Amino acid sequence: MALNDIKIKALKAESKAYKVFDGNGLYIYVTPTGSKKWRIKYRFGGKENIFSVGYYPQISLREARAKVLEIKEMLSQGINPAEEKKKDTPTVGGTFKEVAAEWLEKQTAKWSIDHKQTIAYRLEHYIYGQIGSMDVKEITAPQVLAILRKFEEQGKTDITKRLLNIISQVFRYGVACGHCESDPCRDLKGALAFHKSTPRAAITDPKEVGQLMRNIKAYPSGTVQQALLWSAYTFCRPKEVRQAEWQEIDFERGLWIIPAEKMKMRREHRVPLSRQCLEILERQKGFHEK
Repeated sequence: MALNDIKIKALKAESKAYKVFDGNGLYIYVTPTGSKKWRIKYRFGGKENIFSVGYYPQISLREARAKVLEIKEMLSQGINPAEEKKKDTPTVGGTFKEVAAEWLEKQTAKWSIDHKQTIAYRLEHYIYGQIGSMDVKEITAPQVLAILRKFEEQGKTDITKRLLNIISQVFRYGVACGHCESDPCRDLKGALAFHKSTPRAAITDPKEVGQLMRNIKAYPSGTVQQALLWSAYTFCRPKEVRQAEWQEIDFERGLWIIPAEKMKMRREHRVPLSRQCLEILERQKGFHEK
């Protein structure tokens, strides 16, 4: 029976992978992790072959069926679709480290220097030692999982998620550029037991906000107290507050101009400074001059 989107979306993961056919050799292969891959079965030279089309829903049912027609046309001309696919796919390949370095360089225009250095550090210290020298096309989901398990077992949920995201981005870049055919991180869905974090409730009651400000002002006078007040008045991130420099302050216009290279999106950020902020700066000058 022919497939449709409703039927495909209803397909659930089972303990073992299974196939659901559409027709003309096209079927969807459902893995135990829930991934759905389009494949086309055909015969060439008396032998059965499998042509991998891609993942659903990235590749729609209509696109998968269109690929069936392309393959039929190739077969009618005596062309093996699998061999033709190899010709069409760039043979750049390379190791995971080489592909990651290429991907990292492409992010320079949209990342801050600090963010890029952080990603490079994680690649170098946590990932390259395990899969850096491996051919990116040969890396499997279990090999990626082995990297992440070490941090998961230590309860380091945040770094586990971040490393998974980095590795997946490298593979997705690799797929787009023809270095590899798929992202093995897709098949890790459900393999990692991430603990749900409990976000701290924001203070929205005016009375509680007032009490917070009184608590900060009651804190021993010094740089820490001034930084807490500065954060409350500007609503800037802790890192931005810590790295603020005198040359970024425009006293005449009452502006704090944070350079683009310090911002995650690499765009200059302008923060209007209230009277209280300017008073904090004057006090900080006094601390430094003592």
